[in-house]
Amino acid sequence: MRFKKKIIIGMICLAAAACGSTARLFPDEKNLPAYQKKVPRITYGQVKEGAVLYSKTCSGCHKLHDPKEYTIDGWNKNLTEMFPKAHLDDKQKQDLIRNYLFALSK
Repeated sequence: MRFKKKIIIGMICLAAAACGSTARLFPDEKNLPAYQKKVPRITYGQVKEGAVLYSKTCSGCHKLHDPKEYTIDGWNKNLTEMFPKAHLDDKQKQDLIRNYLFALSK
């Protein structure tokens, strides 16, 4: 009984940590003007959709990087290399991910 309790507590802690780490990646609507300075005419819906695609597409192989970890040039270099590795050929999905990361970049 005690062992099951420890497993359940461990799973809850792991789930909470996972949620906390992805929460920092989710865009905040109040920052839309700042996002639009980097990616003109981007909508909040596009930023959100890019965040979801980034999370789903990239987390399968490695830890997700914080968008603020790289500049636009840094992200551009990384994405040029990573899209083929991720077998992401859909240009619209690439653009959503790219624009999301550019908008939130440092």
